[in-house]
Parts: sequence; C-alpha cells; structure tokens
Amino acid sequence: MPPLPAINADILSRVLERHGWVFQRQRGSHRIYTKDGASRPIPIPHHGNNPLKPGTVRAILRQASISRDEAVETIRSL
Repeated sequence: MPPLPAINADILSRVLERHGWVFQRQRGSHRIYTKDGASRPIPIPHHGNNPLKPGTVRAILRQASISRDEAVETIRSL
C-alpha cells in the first residue's frame, strides 16, 4: 500500500470530485461536499495552500469510502 503524499485541500477536493462528490457550499474556510446515497456531507478545510495533516486526509478519505490506493492513483492522474 503506497503512502499518501502530502497534499493540500485543492488536490483533495479534486480527488473527491473524481469519485462522484459534488461541491455543495462553503461555510467559512470549509468546503462541503455531498454525494447521492451518502449518509452525511464531508467538510474539507481550506486554510490557504498549506498541506493537510495526514490524519485529516485519512479521515476524509475514510468518510468518502475512498481507499488509499484509489486516492494515490487519482492523485497521480491529476
């Protein structure tokens, strides 16, 4: 299983969008993404161009039901 690279919120947003998540709205510095059939929306913090902490990225991917391998493959194809 490849390790997750350090990514910022813009790249993580594009990963979610490639997996069917849709930008719904923004409240403050958090963008909210939704998907038909998902039980709850996913907030992504957008605090400048700084990389997100690895635990935050893992938690968002887990909520979105995207595996680490799928995420790394999607990041490489961007």
